Amino acid sequence: MYERCITPGTDETYAEELAPIKQQYSADMKRSIGLLAEARALQDRLEGWYAEAADSAALERIAEQFREDVLRLAAL
Repeated sequence: MYERCITPGTDETYAEELAPIKQQYSADMKRSIGLLAEARALQDRLEGWYAEAADSAALERIAEQFREDVLRLAAL
């Protein structure tokens, strides 16, 4: 797409004007990647809390009942 939309040599012609934009873009991308990593760590932490709080046996009973209900309804 870039090759179809930008005239060859444009980057070189405007290299001086583009340099600060490229630097800011690079800095913003690094910051964004860091924030995404932080968000992932927080999500993992939250999921850990949920896993600790969940009653696995109760969830398995509910899932089994659901499977039985679906099979019973499918047989009708």
